[in-house]
Amino acid sequence: MMLRTKTIKPLKHQEIDTLPGELQWISIDELNCDYDYQRAHDKVNGIASTWSWDLVGCLEVCIRDNKYYVIDGGHRLEGAKLRNIDKLPCYVGYHESTKQHEAETFVKINSLRRNITPLQKMKAGLVAKDKMYVAIDHFCRKNGFIPGNSLKAIGALVTCYTTYGNYALDDALFCLQKGVKKHPFFMQAAGVRAMARLITLAHRAYGGAYKVETIAKKLARHSDKKMDKVARAARAAQLMVKPEFDCLVALVNLHDHGAHSRRYTIMPQFQKYVL
Repeated sequence: MMLRTKTIKPLKHQEIDTLPGELQWISIDELNCDYDYQRAHDKVNGIASTWSWDLVGCLEVCIRDNKYYVIDGGHRLEGAKLRNIDKLPCYVGYHESTKQHEAETFVKINSLRRNITPLQKMKAGLVAKDKMYVAIDHFCRKNGFIPGNSLKAIGALVTCYTTYGNYALDDALFCLQKGVKKHPFFMQAAGVRAMARLITLAHRAYGGAYKVETIAKKLARHSDKKMDKVARAARAAQLMVKPEFDCLVALVNLHDHGAHSRRYTIMPQFQKYVL
């Protein structure tokens, strides 16, 4: 199919990026992807199932060999095909492109993009009144933490909320505040996740018979010297094992250390459910 394009004069390679293109609605049957430099379309089903015109934006398109080639937006193109959408908005450079220029532009576009941070997601989620982020913010402030300030492990808080539930997150933050806040090692992401897992183990083993206040009290009884010793051992173990697992072992050891009674100890439950 012949494209209705403007008559242009040949351009030097360094001049291409200085010229404006134009916006067009183009049939998806006319759009091509060059997989010599494009990424595999591994997110297509997710894009198709959650399709939103507000999020589509414009595909970055060039003209090569009298055909339209998508430089950026291949996932959206394949998602549109699954949705039986016939046209997509595109930004088209009017100059005749080259494969080299397309690949360079593809790298530039994707190199300049930055993934949104967990804290940025949470701030936007709070403005949008997202239930998960509103709950996480509530539990943090309830237990004396300010997300992104006194507690920076936002990604870990989200993991705890989605994996262990809101009650486990609330109890974990309570134990962090009352039990190990004095030691920064356990206030990192791995420590937050480990604390939520310890709470989950205790609830699974003893149900409502074991109070979270008791767990916090057992952790808080240790001196800074004891905390440092356990933290160093956990850091050394992280060379071989996941940090969350090592933090969990450290917290279990702190919880059970010096117990005069085997009642409500966590290590047997830890070995039963984790090892």
